[in-house]
Amino acid sequence: DVDPLGIQITRGELIYMHGACTKLFGEVQIAYDGRVRACACRDTGGSLIIGDMKKTPLAEILCLDNAAYRSIIDDQMAGKFLSNCRSCSSYRSVYDHRAADAGAAMITIEQARKVIS
Repeated sequence: DVDPLGIQITRGELIYMHGACTKLFGEVQIAYDGRVRACACRDTGGSLIIGDMKKTPLAEILCLDNAAYRSIIDDQMAGKFLSNCRSCSSYRSVYDHRAADAGAAMITIEQARKVIS
């Protein structure tokens, strides 16, 4: 009984998160108003907004010189995930090569950095 401790236990699948999510490199979202999110997953609070196409070209937004984009990638590589990322069931690590085994194109984080820088 953990009620006296103020702890609530819920059933669910624990997702181990190691490395940046692959969605940061291939599933960005451009909203109707031009804002660009680092991921196409849900982001109701706007924590994944990395730029605005009304102000900046997309190539500059999706570049490691963009501090907002770089920060999200670097934080995830260091194991620091935003709350909406921690609760996301679509997370796939850049180190997870199961997608490559299924026929999807996979690249290393170093290759991705070269592509977007």
